[in-house]
Amino acid sequence: MDKGEFLANKQKLEAAYVGVLKEYLSDVEFMESDFCLVHQQNCFISPRRDLDHQRSLWVEASGNTCCPWSAMARAVQTGGWLDVASLPFMVWCFSVRFYEPDLILQENVCRFPEQELLAILNDFSDGVLKDLWTRPFDAEEGTQRCYKMQVHSFSPTDLGIPSNRQRQYASFSLSPWVKIETGALTFEAIFHRSRRVGPEVYLNAVPNSVLISEIKSEAKNRGWDGTKVLTQHDALSTGNRGRLESWQCWASRGTALRDKNGVWQHRLALADVTQNPRFKNRVDVDYMPCLLTHTVLWDLVTDSMVPVMAHWLAQGFPHPSAVLLSPDIARSFPFDPSLIEYVSERALPLSAQRILTGNAMHGSCIGSWFLFNMVGTDTTRIQAHMDSPVESLSSL
Repeated sequence: MDKGEFLANKQKLEAAYVGVLKEYLSDVEFMESDFCLVHQQNCFISPRRDLDHQRSLWVEASGNTCCPWSAMARAVQTGGWLDVASLPFMVWCFSVRFYEPDLILQENVCRFPEQELLAILNDFSDGVLKDLWTRPFDAEEGTQRCYKMQVHSFSPTDLGIPSNRQRQYASFSLSPWVKIETGALTFEAIFHRSRRVGPEVYLNAVPNSVLISEIKSEAKNRGWDGTKVLTQHDALSTGNRGRLESWQCWASRGTALRDKNGVWQHRLALADVTQNPRFKNRVDVDYMPCLLTHTVLWDLVTDSMVPVMAHWLAQGFPHPSAVLLSPDIARSFPFDPSLIEYVSERALPLSAQRILTGNAMHGSCIGSWFLFNMVGTDTTRIQAHMDSPVESLSSL
């Protein structure tokens, strides 16, 4: 079987799989409640079941697993709908169609098939299962009820932040109940900014005591005595140390990183020591790169490890131990600080913190997209035309 035949058969298999999955999920009636992390008890999934929230705007936000549509999956010709990670996404699609939120915000990689999601959401045909607490039909609507989509692809670098993670952000508004109108203002005009600082801002915010603690913690996780660690190189695995030497050798040759006298031309040069320069001969000098779950970055200029704390900061999370960080901002860190304090018994290992920061979306990107949709959202119809199902049942 040649490459063309393989891809053709794969597409046929994907289409058959998606068709069967859609047919099955179309008959699923989703639960009315589930365990709530905020209240530590079962709560209704639809806020419209609460009389106090029926006139509120219901926003459903999701960042689905990107593996099926990532650049890596495409490079090795895997992924797509046959990837196991596509299953929870498809279940989520049908769950939001069932509950019918007013506004749906979605984040994923740029190759994510948003049109597939839109097609599922906009199936309002007879026989489609819906929650009892969806927005009531109004005979004066005049137009077909549907979700309207808008999509923007951007990175923190577009917002003036020296971190790079290109992602696609979409919003689906339930028309005619919700209208998003920003007039002549575009997302780019409101939020796009030029960068004025480099990625060293994150490294400079890491206290030396934190860096030392991370090095000792790395060494301890590898079964070494942290008290006998002499250099940062001692915290690296044997494989990572070998790849670091390859990076240093690569950087010493005639690259754009140094001038003819061997002087560095940049303030830093970040290399991923989990990758061999033979296969990935690129370092980042203008921004912090997207951190994968097991990535270990090394600054070739200062010959030092990029601490995990810097990754928290680069993703927009105000690490409480950062230098010159105001107490008010530090309090907005979204996790219990004891989870990242090295002296705490509850502290997560550095590998777990890398997974958290590697999978997290940048706080500024999420906040900007959320704010853009909130500012332009007109909920007048929700406020003026809300015939409560609960009130109707009570009157009977």
